[in-house]
Amino acid sequence: PDPSLWDSYLTVHNAMSGYFDWEHEPWTFDYVEGPRVPTGADVRVRLLFEDGKVLRFHDSRLFGRMAIVDRVPDVGPELLKTPNGMPGLPVITLAQFADRIWTDPRPVKAVLMDQDVVAGIGNIYSNEACHLAAVNPHTPANRMPPATIPSLLEALRCAVLHSMPTVVYQWLNVYRRSACGSCGRPVVRTEIA
Repeated sequence: PDPSLWDSYLTVHNAMSGYFDWEHEPWTFDYVEGPRVPTGADVRVRLLFEDGKVLRFHDSRLFGRMAIVDRVPDVGPELLKTPNGMPGLPVITLAQFADRIWTDPRPVKAVLMDQDVVAGIGNIYSNEACHLAAVNPHTPANRMPPATIPSLLEALRCAVLHSMPTVVYQWLNVYRRSACGSCGRPVVRTEIA
């Protein structure tokens, strides 16, 4: 190994789809469609340890980041390169959330997934939050009725907290479902952003 790296740190941001496993013990995990067994196809980095074990970083969507740094950075918005935290902790206030929603003409689902608006919200959380708050995801954000903003933020918090600290998918009502988990009616799939 390069001696200049001995006093350095490896920082990793998993982003949406990145995760680690051991090459000799691949991680099988539950996903929306059921158990998923990883393959080597999405391995982006292999870290070889002195004992011969290999730690793999999987990142099928190429959203993750790695960097070698001289000091351990503070974990927060600066590291994530977004000014806003997730809707749990750190907290985005209702006033901040409303300001970002009402000033954006894009469909509300697209605004929710914009990491410059609020970090950590992707397809799953945005779909479920719109469903929980009874908000049409196609609605232009700047045309949202004022009364729906608090319920949408609360629905986002609820969606995020359902999957922390362990990601589980049984609670999903609409994401990748053919029938709504709440009412049983067919779920209509459309693409937004």
